[in-house]
Amino acid sequence: MKKFLQILLVSILGVFLVTGSAMAVPFNTRPIAATTGDLDGYTGSLQDIFDTIGSSIDVYNDQSGAAIFQPTSAGTSATYITSMSWGAYSGSYEIGLYQYGDTSTNVKLFDEDISAGNVSINFAASGTVATSYFNEAASAWETVDVQTDFGNTFGFYLTSTYGTWYSEDDLNGTGQAQMLMYEAKGDPVEINGQHFTTDEDHWYVAMEGADQLDWPYGSGNIDYNDFVLQVESVQPVPEPATMLLLGSGLIGLAGMGRKKFFKKS
Repeated sequence: MKKFLQILLVSILGVFLVTGSAMAVPFNTRPIAATTGDLDGYTGSLQDIFDTIGSSIDVYNDQSGAAIFQPTSAGTSATYITSMSWGAYSGSYEIGLYQYGDTSTNVKLFDEDISAGNVSINFAASGTVATSYFNEAASAWETVDVQTDFGNTFGFYLTSTYGTWYSEDDLNGTGQAQMLMYEAKGDPVEINGQHFTTDEDHWYVAMEGADQLDWPYGSGNIDYNDFVLQVESVQPVPEPATMLLLGSGLIGLAGMGRKKFFKKS
């Protein structure tokens, strides 16, 4: 009896630690309202971008609430799909990863000088993250950025002429969605002449480069096609509800074990 109670206590404590940690992980409310912005219905819309590369994603119904990710392997990559509407603007931009819990710790993926092709992302056991891209003109890999003590839990950021935006809605000044996340659906896609067979570790990040509250009188038109990336070998950190279900299941199993224990006694 004493041994069982000890096991039960440790199990319940573990559940609270896991779910307590998970509750701190952000999970955005999705989908955004269909009346917010225009995601389809014209050439160059976000839906048109997915259709063009061969993805069966539906821009409204397939939105994910995922905001924070982790790599599924030490070597991952990001592929720049397109920047449909940004050509209408002038100014610099930067896209990258920020450390979960510390937006000041970040590593760059793309900017106005690196606006095509793939960027390799290497997560070292030491916590260092290094990004690099293949320079076609030089026929060599070149370093984009290196960040020590980064870890392996991250979100996405975009710094544009109009501000800095994050994949966590509550970090944005408006508290609104500036990025939409989509899980790939296993479709064979073609991006800038490259062929990919997407699986569950492939995700798409669709970014809005201006303040959502600018719509419709200012710069933000909320179409999320300013920058679109494909990221592979990553997975979202589980949402709190999933972890709570896991926790309640473990407690239920513990209760069943206790019942069987007393029957045998």
